Amino acid sequence: DAHIILSTDDEAIAAVAKGMGYETPYRRPIELATDTAGSREVILDAMDYADSIDVVYDKVVLLQPTSPLRTADDILKAIEAY
Repeated sequence: DAHIILSTDDEAIAAVAKGMGYETPYRRPIELATDTAGSREVILDAMDYADSIDVVYDKVVLLQPTSPLRTADDILKAIEAY
């Protein structure tokens, strides 16, 4: 089963996800919610959270809001490629 972890500090973004049926208990730490925070650090933080709740994963997918034209098919093809 897929497990989605939304990494955000924004309650409005979390509310949109919750409205789509996703639970969003995790909030990104303030130091990782800046314009200068690196993607690597944000991903590692989310992976640490996943580990803390015993989520077993073999893939991590970073979906940044700066790529709004990607489609679900684009995402699936990228996952299949790796």
